[in-house]
Amino acid sequence: MRFSIICATFNRASLIKNAIGSVISQSYSNWEMIIVDDGSIDNTESIVKEFLSDNIKYIKLNRNYGVGYARNKGINESSGEWIIVLDSDNKLYDDSLLLISLILKKYPTIDFHNFIVVDNNNNFLSNSISKSLIIEFKDWIKSPPKGEFHSVIRKKHLIKIPFLININGGEHITWNLIVNDVQRAAYHPIISEIYDNKSQDRLSVREKNINRIMNVHIQDMKTCWYFYFKYSKKKLIILFIKILIYKIYSIYLNKK
Repeated sequence: MRFSIICATFNRASLIKNAIGSVISQSYSNWEMIIVDDGSIDNTESIVKEFLSDNIKYIKLNRNYGVGYARNKGINESSGEWIIVLDSDNKLYDDSLLLISLILKKYPTIDFHNFIVVDNNNNFLSNSISKSLIIEFKDWIKSPPKGEFHSVIRKKHLIKIPFLININGGEHITWNLIVNDVQRAAYHPIISEIYDNKSQDRLSVREKNINRIMNVHIQDMKTCWYFYFKYSKKKLIILFIKILIYKIYSIYLNKK
């Protein structure tokens, strides 16, 4: 079982060494890491080149295309059966690849898996799960476990349904489309990722990304409205309200 760890990065030379180190230190050895540099203008390239090997590949894009394009590029160049997306300011948890491989062998008919995420202080960012849980698509939309989860997906599904490239971020939209396609997803009580929630250049830092977040919500509405309408009208209403709030706030900021 081979994992392809896809790491899209942009101007994170000071952080990416930690991400790479967390992969190299894994006890499970059948992996490759594909680092896609999305047009960085810092010294990311010189940092990454210190680690290049048969297992670690580096792709430098000629400009900043966006995280979706960069991830898709890495996935298309990958050789593994399973895809793990690792942001360049996050880290894999110790021995997580070994534990994930055991889970995938235990559930061979499930193609979409989610694992626990912790922050730098080992605080859980995912709801506590005492045992593995398999949910149908309607429950994925209506009432999934809450919090941050780290997904592991069979590659063929990300080839069929790639990350969106017209917005920056919004991977949950891709997850919705894939789980709708496979109809089931699994959650497991195993920590797989350390999430750097202190980084100030994260796409999720709201104060710096009002328009980006608004565009993600709008794309979510355009793409997934029927799922929400069918299985969770409450989510549909909340999403509509979010779009209105971000639109009003965006107008306010532009007038300042």
